[in-house]
Amino acid sequence: MKAWDDIINSDKTLVETKVSFFYIDMGVKIEKYKDSDLIRIKNTMTYGEFFEEVTPSQRYEFSNRGWIKGCCVVNMDVISDKIEKLNKSDENIELIKKYELKYKHYDDKYKNEM
Repeated sequence: MKAWDDIINSDKTLVETKVSFFYIDMGVKIEKYKDSDLIRIKNTMTYGEFFEEVTPSQRYEFSNRGWIKGCCVVNMDVISDKIEKLNKSDENIELIKKYELKYKHYDDKYKNEM
């Protein structure tokens, strides 16, 4: 998986547990288990108490395009969901504008990542 390779071939510091190594950044946790080739990727920007597995299309980005592009896609999806929910109320125009700028930031970062 390209995202895991990106992490281990960088200067990023992994956290080690008894059963795995993991890294969290940009609202995403990637974890590789010591006793297998299993790599889990979770969205940490959830509305509930627990992190959620990324979607298949998000996982595709991590697998084939790498850590940064995968994180950008997760962030853009989360922001899009927030904008969609806010669009149901006219009172949130300023907040919607804020999220639209944030979305553009991640979209630009995705496009500029080599």
